[in-house]
Amino acid sequence: FETFFSGFGGAGSASSRSQRRGPQQGDDLRYDLNIDFNQAVFGQEKEIRIPHLETCESCRGTGAKVGSGPTNCTTCGGAGQVRRATRTPFGSFTQIAECPGCSGSGQVIADPCGSCGGQGVKQVRKKLRINIPPGVDTGTRLRVSGEGNAGLRGGPKGDLYVFLKVKSHSKLRRDGLTIYSEVNISYLQAILEDTIE
Repeated sequence: FETFFSGFGGAGSASSRSQRRGPQQGDDLRYDLNIDFNQAVFGQEKEIRIPHLETCESCRGTGAKVGSGPTNCTTCGGAGQVRRATRTPFGSFTQIAECPGCSGSGQVIADPCGSCGGQGVKQVRKKLRINIPPGVDTGTRLRVSGEGNAGLRGGPKGDLYVFLKVKSHSKLRRDGLTIYSEVNISYLQAILEDTIE
């Protein structure tokens, strides 16, 4: 129904078309990181390696070979949409659909970049140093701005979200910001007082 009725208004179709053809923000990424108990309590700077999409340096994100560029799609004439006439018992209706030739972008790349295969982005593994603040716990989410996937057609990068999981300690137990240490003492230590480590 959504596809069928989107052809009547025109306004909704035009906005979605311009959104597809214009810059698109890159996807946000999630990275699950296991840290030690001590790292969670005292905090630490940690180095991680993440796979993400970066803008291709050869074509600068255009997807076309150097010296060439995208051309208007011959199927839709650069509009990104095609009109289909449908006959029903209620009469004839015109339906606007995404162009199958260019997937709604309005442009095709005749001579794709050899480095990225015409995608405009490449998968790379990047080293990042993230700061783990003291007092974090399992489930803490750290946001690293601009370290997600690269945007398409000059769009901004997405963000990286690091989800922390704290490993349990052999002798210490944590409840929120309180740390419990369970020790065994002798009867004499209990009644005479003692200093223990």
